[in-house]
Amino acid sequence: MLRKQFIFVFLFLFIVSCNPSEVDQGVQEAAEDGINSDSTPSAIEQYLIDKYEVKCSGVEEDGEVFASAFYRPNDPSCESVIRTANCIGGSLQITGDEAFTELSCETPVEEEAELCRKGKVLKIGIDKNDDGVVDEYVGEVLSYKGSMGAAENYNYYSWSAHPLNGISPKGYANHLYFYEGHDGLSLATYYNVDAGGSANNKVNVEIETFNNNANDDVMLSDDKAELKRVILSENHHKYNGNFHYWYNTDGGVIGPFEGQDFRIVLRPKSYGDVVESKFYSADGSILNLMTDDHEYSYIIEYVDEQDCSGGGGISCKDQNLNFNFIKDGSFESHGLLSESEIESGKTRWDVIKEVGAWKSKGSSKAGIEVQVSKNAFAGLKAQDGYAKVELDAHPRNGFKKSHVHMYQDFSVEAGKSYVLSFFYA
Repeated sequence: MLRKQFIFVFLFLFIVSCNPSEVDQGVQEAAEDGINSDSTPSAIEQYLIDKYEVKCSGVEEDGEVFASAFYRPNDPSCESVIRTANCIGGSLQITGDEAFTELSCETPVEEEAELCRKGKVLKIGIDKNDDGVVDEYVGEVLSYKGSMGAAENYNYYSWSAHPLNGISPKGYANHLYFYEGHDGLSLATYYNVDAGGSANNKVNVEIETFNNNANDDVMLSDDKAELKRVILSENHHKYNGNFHYWYNTDGGVIGPFEGQDFRIVLRPKSYGDVVESKFYSADGSILNLMTDDHEYSYIIEYVDEQDCSGGGGISCKDQNLNFNFIKDGSFESHGLLSESEIESGKTRWDVIKEVGAWKSKGSSKAGIEVQVSKNAFAGLKAQDGYAKVELDAHPRNGFKKSHVHMYQDFSVEAGKSYVLSFFYA
């Protein structure tokens, strides 16, 4: 988020009162010495001491006023304060309100309204043991937006990335950000910088995408198609990035990502002399993906669409009140039938171990029975989508018992309230 700033404004004036000729001369000399109306009271006070302390040594009568400094802040509620330079016992003494400092009459101007940028908000989590479960959420990022397509925005020339909307490349670094253009939401990742940084480095990264309806593909590959896609299933793609660069960048763009259920997993396999890996957000925030000089796997999930329409002083990101922590709530990641097959009228049921993020508890010795149809199946139609599950599962495909115990793992924050709702028949 953008940092909120308080701005304090002061007006400092000083008047030298004594002999008119000394007044003019004193002001002029003060200006030449770099003392002006913007100087702090302590700086002007020191000027008075430097200017008149020697003269005071020859004055026999106490109390003769040599000069005074007058400070008047722009806030009318603050009283004016005067510093006076007097001769006392042959020594110059500054009298007045000794508690006055340049911060004594601070007047914060009205706080600037937080700038809200439209875009998609995504959550980044660290997976330290590669088990597909987030161990620690490091924060959220906001997608950059523009009218160009993802490849055009990447601005590839001179064998390197020069993003037009996104972060400028740095040497020995990995850069990641989301960009949303006319061809949808895309993920860009690239290493190093053009004409600088690493002289010879190799990086290997593995990227997997889930629940994106087979829409994502390589939108741009930096140098010799070093970023390649492997289709594992309709809702599961895998990308291998094998980058080798010399004083330039390597990377690419994948996408588009659609809907709210997609999931992206990035696994850095080797990164050579890369010393930093950061996820950049359009709101100016930066997430550090390296811990103790090690880059773990990280998981990316959709949070919300930030449209900046909210009010009441709630920051844009805090309006994500409808984020669903449950993945695959409609059990559509079953792999039993494609959408086209379902729409054609085909139906199917089976007992399997996992349905997307849902898993069957091994100790129950029962699998998850999934029933798929666009119409009613066994007398009941799915509440959302095409699939529903039966907890009183059949003992099939090696599963010995019914009454399945199914679960999925997700992280929450202590001290916050959550609502769990479900359809049951």
